[in-house]
Amino acid sequence: MKFILIGTHAPEWVGRSRERTPRASAKARELGIVVTANYFTQGQYDFVSVLDCPDPASASAFSIWYMEQGFGRVQTMLAYDSQEFGAVLDKVAAKS
Repeated sequence: MKFILIGTHAPEWVGRSRERTPRASAKARELGIVVTANYFTQGQYDFVSVLDCPDPASASAFSIWYMEQGFGRVQTMLAYDSQEFGAVLDKVAAKS
């Protein structure tokens, strides 16, 4: 399952990615999560990550852990590829 993680870094962690990233990567691996992309962004959010997670609970556990560490705030969103979203649309059509 793909998830999009968008977030902001806590002020005390902004310039400390060399400390934060290995810890977050290790926790992701522990939860069976593969980080397929990670981008630093300008604007409202500091980063966007694409995660391949075994289940929604793993994605939520990672997000909660990240915030508990004081690294920053994150928002986690389930992402659908076109085939998966087609199945969603099929369910909508079936109700009509």
